[in-house]
Amino acid sequence: MKPLKHTALLYSLVVLTAGGLSSCSDMDDYKKYLPDGEIRYVGKADSLRLHSGKGRILLSWLLIGDPNVNKCKVYWDNRADSVEVTVQRTSAVDTVFLMLDDMQEKTYNFEIYTYDHEGNRSVGVFKNGNVYGEKYQASLLPRVATEAWFEDGSGILKWSVADDQVVGVELEYTSVSGDLNRQLIPPVDTQSTLASFKEGTAFKYRTLFLPDSLAIDTFYTPFESMELVYE
Repeated sequence: MKPLKHTALLYSLVVLTAGGLSSCSDMDDYKKYLPDGEIRYVGKADSLRLHSGKGRILLSWLLIGDPNVNKCKVYWDNRADSVEVTVQRTSAVDTVFLMLDDMQEKTYNFEIYTYDHEGNRSVGVFKNGNVYGEKYQASLLPRVATEAWFEDGSGILKWSVADDQVVGVELEYTSVSGDLNRQLIPPVDTQSTLASFKEGTAFKYRTLFLPDSLAIDTFYTPFESMELVYE
């Protein structure tokens, strides 16, 4: 009876091995239906960022894994516009920057593809980004100095609550010595002191805005002039 047991074990091993070979063969069968053979995808653009600007936008992305990438192509406006960027890969992670100027103020959908020397293409990377201009500029409301008075040789100002997109208030005034002093008031400050303020003069200020945290251009409201209250 022992030889029969050995024979059964051997038969099981043969079946398992043959089944494994059959599975691998089945997995590769799809290749014969591809007209140009197996499709090779290139490493895609990674960590795409869109940096909004005034009439422009800066795109940045990483090339990480695929050393064969030699160019990238960017589409926008439903592929009505595009640009091609030649890249030279290094042994490290490479960053690609692309500035698009003279852009209309609106929201854009961008598509990015990478290519290798043989023309193989990556899967697409898609992202929306904004370009700002006169419409956005006209919508900005300045942060207001709600109170301004003279006290112990200094000007004292109180401020309204800052909008979320406000990054500061730029302020100018004349000191006792006649110098022009400039201050940048952070959005979290609710009160400011203008040291050595020259009596009888006015100060002026404007508000600075960034449309979003990645924006590359700062927008400014017009300067406003104001005088202190003297008691």
